[in-house]
Amino acid sequence: MKGFLLLLVGCFVWAAPPLLVVSVGRVGLPPYEGTERIYRLEGGGCQTLRVGELLVLQRPGERRGLGRLEILSVHPDHAQSRLSVPGDTFPLKGDEAIRAELLGTLPELPVAVPAPIPAMATLRPQTITRALPRSFEPGATYREPIYFLKGDASLSPGAQTKLRAWVESWGAKGQWSLECPPAPDTLSTLRSLALRSELQRLGIPSLEILPLPEEPTERYDAIYVKKAPW
Repeated sequence: MKGFLLLLVGCFVWAAPPLLVVSVGRVGLPPYEGTERIYRLEGGGCQTLRVGELLVLQRPGERRGLGRLEILSVHPDHAQSRLSVPGDTFPLKGDEAIRAELLGTLPELPVAVPAPIPAMATLRPQTITRALPRSFEPGATYREPIYFLKGDASLSPGAQTKLRAWVESWGAKGQWSLECPPAPDTLSTLRSLALRSELQRLGIPSLEILPLPEEPTERYDAIYVKKAPW
């Protein structure tokens, strides 16, 4: 009976309309910050996605790998994602996004063949030791930049979206810090205060201010947001 239910659920999932990339956008206002793009996904089962979940990109007739998308936010009719694992070519509108956990579990569904009668030893209760999947690695260290326009200390809507997505996918627990230019000035201080205020609003209780380990080389000024395990 259990095998029949698993098979029924698998068939239902595959029969649902696939998730599709319906639009590709950039974060913030021109000039755009970095090269990160936001991919909007729509389709059946979109509201069941989880922040931090990975989806495999597929395109009919395409032999090259398209990489994987990471879910940033979930809404009733769509989800926002970013390219977490690059492929051999860039994602395009119309590409299908397949949940990675489905690809790993569906091949294990039982086949319709007669099963031998199990031995008595196999009927004894067993402890399940397989851990539930995590949306992020608890022992990993993360580091991403937030870019500022020259002479400006305000956070753009794109920067606020990035911070919210990082807190959701990285997890609030751990040692958060801001890496600022080694010779802080008034503008750098205002920028770090704006980042600190926004991260505290998102649930990060404390932040450590650190100097940048290298000289800035980007076109725009940047402060790096870092999260490390305790």
